[in-house]
Amino acid sequence: MLITVVTVTHNSEDVIRDALRCVCAHPRVASCIVVDNASTDSTVSLIRSEFPAVKLLQNRENTGYGVACNQALEQVGTGLALLMNPDAVIDAAGIDRLAESFSAFPDAAIIAPYMSGQGEHQHFAAIKKIRHGVAGNAVPVPFISGAIAMWRMDCMKKVGFFDPAFFMFYEDDDISIRTRMAGYRLLAMKGINVRHVPGRSCKITEALQSMKLRSSTWSRLYITAKYRGAAVARMAALFLIARHWLALRGTDNRSALQKKQLESVLADIDAKWKAHKEGIDEGLAAATGKHYEKLTAAIAKRNARWSETEAELDRQWKAAQEKHQEGIRHEQDAFEEQWQQRIKHGENTDPVQLGEHERRWKEAMSQHQELWGSLVQRHEQARRETAGRHEQEWAAIEKELREELAGVSAAHDGRIAAEARHYEEWRMIIQKRSEELLPGINTKREREDILWAARSFLRNPRQYTNDAT
Repeated sequence: MLITVVTVTHNSEDVIRDALRCVCAHPRVASCIVVDNASTDSTVSLIRSEFPAVKLLQNRENTGYGVACNQALEQVGTGLALLMNPDAVIDAAGIDRLAESFSAFPDAAIIAPYMSGQGEHQHFAAIKKIRHGVAGNAVPVPFISGAIAMWRMDCMKKVGFFDPAFFMFYEDDDISIRTRMAGYRLLAMKGINVRHVPGRSCKITEALQSMKLRSSTWSRLYITAKYRGAAVARMAALFLIARHWLALRGTDNRSALQKKQLESVLADIDAKWKAHKEGIDEGLAAATGKHYEKLTAAIAKRNARWSETEAELDRQWKAAQEKHQEGIRHEQDAFEEQWQQRIKHGENTDPVQLGEHERRWKEAMSQHQELWGSLVQRHEQARRETAGRHEQEWAAIEKELREELAGVSAAHDGRIAAEARHYEEWRMIIQKRSEELLPGINTKREREDILWAARSFLRNPRQYTNDAT
């Protein structure tokens, strides 16, 4: 069966590109419908320029998720609809698996990727877990998250789409309950590659946070009334009003004390982490100091060895130079003695013989000069080779020492990163657990929003009004 993709946006320019890119080109996807709830950023222009094939419906005001989603669902003409938040991404294989699963489970109306917490939603505690068998990777669940899910449209048209009374939050709880009450199953498929970061569908602002808290409070009371009765919901609203009104009047000092206690615990954790990190840094400083001491000793040893080598080369050069000079003097004396002997014995000393003697003397001197040049070349070659060996040895030593220092630094950074993660996890666990155990840790603005939502529900328990007054 072909698929229609349905997405609702509101100031979603940071995430909508990835969401549409992963589904628009899929061969099973017949069309993509995006309903924009009065975005003030570049969401609309981005979709029009980069995804011209997408059908874009624009609302002049933010009608809420359920109403906007129903606008798109009314125009779906395919057998399946893939509902996904703009901050969700699914790969092509995941889309295929969801679509193909409906053939294997004809009684399933909604199938979604299995995500952490799927089927154990805490919004509506009255839902009890269904305990059926598991076929393959399909897990029967009592609740399907609205982040990303595939609907069988012929079934969901019988169930009905989202309740328009919900502005935001709990509409997925409600549709899950109604689908099961109609006799259909909800399935979560394991092993599907999905990326979803809750809360990134639109840019977070103080006004948006306030609207989310008001909407979630009102929707919780509404779904309570819908499935537990109006009296229970009214009592819950009155309790919220009394609790937060007293807190704002200063009568309820418990939350302030609990908040101070939590802040004290977290401050103590921060101080201990700071001291622990300083200890690790001191360990790095000590290890680095030892490394530099080792490096300094290696440099001193290298310089001493080079000095000894230079001295030995100079000694060898001086000896060769003296030997060469001695050879020249010996040759000169031999020539002189030979010439004097010839004069003494009265041998002919005409200019020709004198010239021959001078020629032989010059040849001898030329041979000595060539020998001297050869000696100089050999000496310079030996000096260069020795210097090259020293440089190679030093490069190897320096590389080893630098790698050792890099290893020490990397180990330190790794330890800091690992322990920092543990610290953050520990801090978050303590903070989350403390907030669960110590109720009422709310800011003044949050209490005012909860009061507004509870009073709004008592005035009109059938329809949420997105009104800031």
